[in-house]
Amino acid sequence: MHADGLRDRDVLSRSDPMAVLFVWSTAVPYAPSGSVKAEWVEVGRTERVSNNHAPRFTTRINVPFQFETVQRLRVRLVDVDDRKSARLVDQDDLGEAFGTVGELVSRRVMQLPLNPTVGLAGVAAKLGVKKNWGTVSLLAHEGGGNQGKLRVRLTPSANNLDKKDGPFGKSDPYLLIHRVARPAVGGSKAVLSQLYKSLVIRKELNPSWPACSFTTERTGPGDLRMEVWDHDDRSPDDIIGAASMTLHELSSPGSKSYPLLHPAKVAKATAKKPAKPSGHLHLADTSVQAVPTLTQYLFGGLELHFSVAIDFTASNGNPSSPSSLHHDSPAVPSAYVNALTSVGAVLEPYSRSHRYEAIGFGGQLPTGRVSHNFALTGGADPVVHGVGGIVTAYRNALGGVKLAGPTNFADVIRHASAAAARLPVTPTAQGYLVLLILTDGVITDMAQTKAAIAAAAALPLSIIIIGVGTADFSRMVELDGDEPAGSVVAGKGPGGARMRDLVQFVPMNKFGSSPPALAAAVLAELPAQVVDYYAGRGVSPMRGA
Repeated sequence: MHADGLRDRDVLSRSDPMAVLFVWSTAVPYAPSGSVKAEWVEVGRTERVSNNHAPRFTTRINVPFQFETVQRLRVRLVDVDDRKSARLVDQDDLGEAFGTVGELVSRRVMQLPLNPTVGLAGVAAKLGVKKNWGTVSLLAHEGGGNQGKLRVRLTPSANNLDKKDGPFGKSDPYLLIHRVARPAVGGSKAVLSQLYKSLVIRKELNPSWPACSFTTERTGPGDLRMEVWDHDDRSPDDIIGAASMTLHELSSPGSKSYPLLHPAKVAKATAKKPAKPSGHLHLADTSVQAVPTLTQYLFGGLELHFSVAIDFTASNGNPSSPSSLHHDSPAVPSAYVNALTSVGAVLEPYSRSHRYEAIGFGGQLPTGRVSHNFALTGGADPVVHGVGGIVTAYRNALGGVKLAGPTNFADVIRHASAAAARLPVTPTAQGYLVLLILTDGVITDMAQTKAAIAAAAALPLSIIIIGVGTADFSRMVELDGDEPAGSVVAGKGPGGARMRDLVQFVPMNKFGSSPPALAAAVLAELPAQVVDYYAGRGVSPMRGA
């Protein structure tokens, strides 16, 4: 931090300023309301600079970056008169300023005007509240320590696998790759975290799988366990054999080979009679590279774009009725306004243009036509300025669009996909689109929506779906790539291997009256989705990072 134009609080000399940084502490996401006291929490202070109106502080203050929440900042400048006391009440105030961590990460350098604090009320009254109190500037740097992930690439194959389908059959092998989250200790089993599953190769004892890549944590022992299994259509799959290796081994050049050992054979093995391999696993073209963090992409200049699609189907109820989900007023905003503003408040700092698209679906237009992709602006162009522009367009549309139906998503997803396809994904220009769909019911075009999502997996796009109201949203998990039923729509490669998870569904009523907790939940996966998209294509953060 540095400051300029500070006022004198000492009679015979200039002030001796120090900066103190606070972060607003709010309830932890997902925690019961009121479980954590909301207050300003000091996270650090700079050194004292003697006799200086424009101090350049050298002390850096670490602030944990939580993308999915609005992290409010407060900077307080004080004149240190009592060096023996660490209490701020014993020092003279020089002013304070407010901002957010999101604004700071997006801008890299943020200059804020200082305003009188409560302790300066008397001085401000004498000098006038409009008096210039100077400025404070915050400069963002990526924090020490690399908390990112590692991307592993390899081309696997195996040979001489055991026959698992009887004396006249072969095997139908596939490969599982796990991270060893906790090694086996004593009699306890190792704790494994699955990282990758290959396609199944039918009736083959010498399989060659396509080249693959996956990400894993940088922390931990760095051990991997790879297992080859035999797929069975009518009975549980059988393990053929397993091998262990380290990330360090995979980072070295050259091909690697490992014996595949069946756990039962290992249990019976002795020093004189070791376990006989059930085949051999071969890894070619191996590499291990650091995956950039979202902070690095944002620091480099990646811009997030935002589109909102709102449900105008009749099941929402007549907007004039207090029971309607669309019943809205400035004093009591509708559930739709609360949802879009809470998510928009987090995303808005990362958009330089603040040009967003406001879209509706399931409504009957003044022409009498029912549309599943119409501009809330009333014209052909859905673009508005800022989150406030989305709210204004939505409220105006409620007066001109009749609620109808059915609830179809495919058209708005294809519309967003076309917009995402126009975004730059290069080493010198980078963009990413977030589509927020707000709906009160289960969709009626599930097959078409799944196809649209699968087609969008290759684009810089994430889709967030918020269920508004109390409808049964159980089928919505089919669209969420986190769920077994939903993995089919995350984009499929050859043989059914999932390419990318780009959908997140969350029911709004799960979070009661806490819009910040809702935003934190629906945006929790977005950082990984952005990084997975760019890093998976070998596109590094721009040089500004």
